[in-house]
Amino acid sequence: MKVTKTSTIQYYDEPCTLEVTTGPSRERDGRRKGSRVYVSLPWSPEELPYTGITRVPPYGVKGENAANDLEWKRYNRKEVTMQMDVIKRAIRGGLIAASVVGSKHSRYAGCSMCPCSPGWIWKDGTQHYNSLSIWITVKSPKKEAQEEKKRKAFTVQTEIEAPSFSI
Repeated sequence: MKVTKTSTIQYYDEPCTLEVTTGPSRERDGRRKGSRVYVSLPWSPEELPYTGITRVPPYGVKGENAANDLEWKRYNRKEVTMQMDVIKRAIRGGLIAASVVGSKHSRYAGCSMCPCSPGWIWKDGTQHYNSLSIWITVKSPKKEAQEEKKRKAFTVQTEIEAPSFSI
């Protein structure tokens, strides 16, 4: 059974909703080594003036360009820092256990085969060990309004460009 708790927080000069949903892990075979915590933010580091990041680094093959690799490392580190900040806010709000702050970030938290669902591995040593999935989501009314405006503009543009058929 999933349990959802919410709180209002001030995040980057904007009132936001912090939503924490806790539920059982879908893995039942015992291979998992700790509960998982996933953090979803409405912003990327380049969208916030406080991060020091102004753009997404160019995509490339790791190891081919040392400067680009360093830029990606900085970018990813900032994302992880932003997520840990949200985890700490959820703890301060009483939405999750304080021991979650000791979690280890892993690109392979949700899928051991590829880095498709990064998250935090939480080993709290209690009865919930290996059994929980925790989703922490920050919802920004301003960002949601911007995304809705983009969706509407895309829909209008798609309708204009779509071929018309007459019978």
